[in-house]
Amino acid sequence: MVFYTPLAAPKDNHPWYEEEFIKDSVNGGRGKILNIGCGYNTFLVKLQDKGYDVTAIDINENIVEFSHSKLGIEKVYNTRIEDFIAGYKSEKFDVIIFFELLEHLEEPGNFLRSLRKILKKGGFIVFSVPNRKRFRPQAHWADYPPHHLTRWSRESVINNLKKSGFQVVKSIISPISAEQIMYASGIYFGTLYLEKKRDKNILFKVLYKFLYRFRVIFYNIIAILLRAANIFKEKGTFIYTVGKLVGKDG
Repeated sequence: MVFYTPLAAPKDNHPWYEEEFIKDSVNGGRGKILNIGCGYNTFLVKLQDKGYDVTAIDINENIVEFSHSKLGIEKVYNTRIEDFIAGYKSEKFDVIIFFELLEHLEEPGNFLRSLRKILKKGGFIVFSVPNRKRFRPQAHWADYPPHHLTRWSRESVINNLKKSGFQVVKSIISPISAEQIMYASGIYFGTLYLEKKRDKNILFKVLYKFLYRFRVIFYNIIAILLRAANIFKEKGTFIYTVGKLVGKDG
């Protein structure tokens, strides 16, 4: 079983699904938590500050070193999930999280079932996947191999969770965002063109500054109006789901 972690610069700003998790205070914001595929992210610190006993794994050794040296999080390991599960002998976890991971797996059902071995009965898994119905048509190429191996709707997430022995506590789609509208707009691509030309012509530079500022304000207003009117409510970028282990663990 192989999972993918995007290699990106460390970030302090957190995406919608991470903020949603902090807001939910899953398991009361306490207990042992495992973050699978943690990435370059200060989110581990946020989890620790919230009150969780944090453990994390990632297949990128640079990320592990960053978590140790820069974040001060000691229990971060350079390993694959199947190896971690096979060698794990400590107390089981109260919460397991994995954001933007499931779509990169060849056998997501097997992965979900394997988590039962290290999760307490009544424990939670929390994860996000890209919404296959999202409003951003030009990005659909990313939903196919070699980028994504599976595509997910809210219905397919719920069905797979139930088949794997989890009760669905919550499954929601992120609100339509200004970024989605921006990428679907010709103004965005026009701005990209001007950005390439701005250093060659003063007119291009002026137009670029105007369009850039205009689009940020414009798209945020449009996104607010669409959310208020409950339009495109199923077209958000992410599906965020909380599942609870029922029946026998392991």
